Amino acid sequence: MNLDPTGNMDVFEINIHDISTVGNHHGVILLTAYDNEIYNISISDFVEPENANRNRSSVLYLYTGYGAPSLSNKIHDVNIRNIVSNTAKYVIQSNMKCEDIYVSNLTQNNTNGELYDLKYIDGFEFN
Repeated sequence: MNLDPTGNMDVFEINIHDISTVGNHHGVILLTAYDNEIYNISISDFVEPENANRNRSSVLYLYTGYGAPSLSNKIHDVNIRNIVSNTAKYVIQSNMKCEDIYVSNLTQNNTNGELYDLKYIDGFEFN
């Protein structure tokens, strides 16, 4: 296995279904750095428990920032559906340009929360 972050360390063909997490920051993170790509990902049926930390930023976070930030569209072809936030401020957050992110059936139960915080919304398609 090549652990050199400047080599090909793409993450792909991952399915995340029927999970629940608690914690301080995010439930699931798709993080790219050094221009490695994340693609062909499916995330569904994620319910944040009511006792999750109230300081949590988001249930899902798609971003770049550690190491050398990645260029645009390094996170692509992701399907997100049936995601429930009970305490997080956002259901989905992203700080980068993504491509072909398909989103459906988001629920925000935090009365002070919002569905999403997307720096670049163009690559997201909401159904």
